[in-house]
Amino acid sequence: MKRLGLAMTAFAGVALASDPPKTVHSTLLLQGVDAVWAHRPHRLKVLGAGLDVFGVAPGDKPQGEAWLEMEGGTWADGTKRSDVPDVHLSYAGLSTTDRPILRGSETLIATGHSPRDPRDRQPGVASRTILVSRPAGAPDGAAVWLTGFRVATSADHPEGFTMHTLEVQIGAPTIEDGQYRFDLSTVVEAAPVPDRAQDLATYSATIQIDWALVPADPGMVSRQDVGGQLKGGVASAGDAERIQPESIPFSWAATKDNEVLAALSGF
Repeated sequence: MKRLGLAMTAFAGVALASDPPKTVHSTLLLQGVDAVWAHRPHRLKVLGAGLDVFGVAPGDKPQGEAWLEMEGGTWADGTKRSDVPDVHLSYAGLSTTDRPILRGSETLIATGHSPRDPRDRQPGVASRTILVSRPAGAPDGAAVWLTGFRVATSADHPEGFTMHTLEVQIGAPTIEDGQYRFDLSTVVEAAPVPDRAQDLATYSATIQIDWALVPADPGMVSRQDVGGQLKGGVASAGDAERIQPESIPFSWAATKDNEVLAALSGF
């Protein structure tokens, strides 16, 4: 059984009155990532995807570039076998003239333990609280979105390890003492591999989390978690093409009669 979980944040834009020209702030936001090994499942060394913003093109459209990274161990790098990663991402752009867009990047290190009994392994967990100064006159609420992430196994595991759990989350922001406050958290858990040597008494990974915060009125922001058990999600590599994606419907009502943007706050 596999569990799929996504944290989505929606933001309803507000029509602006006719004002003198203002600085246009923009960002690109992750809406989804799909990473697949072309031939066989195996160890994971690096997985990352993100969006870098260069500026605003004519028409107030954000412009930039996407970056993708996926590396495996000796079953992927050609030492023993070779494989090809296939990574795709979906994104959205946001431009605004009446509020700043605040960006940041944090790095967490999650270390786990794997005793002899694989049923008693302890995942690596790491978290950090982020404080961002609230701009003068900014609304009382905010939306925080994921703009990129990169997970890399530690130098103690140069060939990576078989991943059992990978989680990245951005908590809902609050305001305290004139600052926006939100939590970043991650969970990494290596899988027991009984059919080959994989020394994982301890293991760790470095997780980079890139984010963008947009001040917003509280009634304009709707945050929702969706997830479920995937009953048909286990198959051998030869049967992988028979597995059909399982959709998890979700919806929310826009609070304004304007465009609504949805992007990832976690996965």
